[in-house]
Amino acid sequence: MIQTNSGLRSLVQSLRPITSSLSEIAAYSCYTSQAASALQQVSRPNSYSEDEYAKVDWDNLGFGITPVDYMYTMKCSSDGKFEQGQLAPYGNVDLSPSAAVLNYGQGLYEGTKAYRTEDGRLLLFRLDQNATRMKMGADRLCMACPSSYQFIDAVKQTALANKRWVTVLPLFLLCC
Repeated sequence: MIQTNSGLRSLVQSLRPITSSLSEIAAYSCYTSQAASALQQVSRPNSYSEDEYAKVDWDNLGFGITPVDYMYTMKCSSDGKFEQGQLAPYGNVDLSPSAAVLNYGQGLYEGTKAYRTEDGRLLLFRLDQNATRMKMGADRLCMACPSSYQFIDAVKQTALANKRWVTVLPLFLLCC
């Protein structure tokens, strides 16, 4: 019983910096112009109209890889700090043979949902909570993690760049 209480106490103490970072996330609410300007700096692999959708059968989507137009890459230095990332056309990633993800299976993935409204705007579902979960997961795995600002900015840039792959918000979600 004593071990359980001390384990719970250390868990609560480890969560305190994360909850204080929520106010940090709230300070970063305007990324759209930054993401749009970053997108303008990347050349489009193909010319698509603003309202064009990718040819995807949304009703029969299965598990597997569906390459999109762009990806976002960010490098981490040896001191655990992440550099400013950038959009790039979708493609292969250079990876060191000594990368922890290859040698120890140590990796972290935090997915998020994006929807397009009828008027073409993109909605990102609870992005601040995704940033917090990413930080918590990285802390648990003793991994470096991009800041909440960097995570949110990267997701917004990637969603805008791949807008044609984002489906229209389902009607049942609009009602809730």
